[in-house]
Amino acid sequence: MNAITRCVKLITLSLTALIITACASTGPNYAEYIIGEWETDINGMPIDVTVTESTINLMGITTEYALQDNVLTFDFQGPQVANIEIVSDDEMRQNNITSNLLMTFKRKK
Repeated sequence: MNAITRCVKLITLSLTALIITACASTGPNYAEYIIGEWETDINGMPIDVTVTESTINLMGITTEYALQDNVLTFDFQGPQVANIEIVSDDEMRQNNITSNLLMTFKRKK
């Protein structure tokens, strides 16, 4: 009985360690997060942005994008590269490395 108890404890400890490691190694899923309709502004002018699994529609122009981790690349009036920061479920910031512009986006409801 003592050996069985030790085995159960060892298995429980191993599974707990595995779950903790899995949770710690998974970050936000930016690909799922960015999909949807967003609003922002540029110099006070409201802008609506729609993101699908493969495209961004910005000011009536649709272009494909690539996403690696939190780095978004797309072509809009030239190549654009932006780092995405998740603020909340309904808010993100994009730091556009190309234009040195920090923008806040709010999910449309």
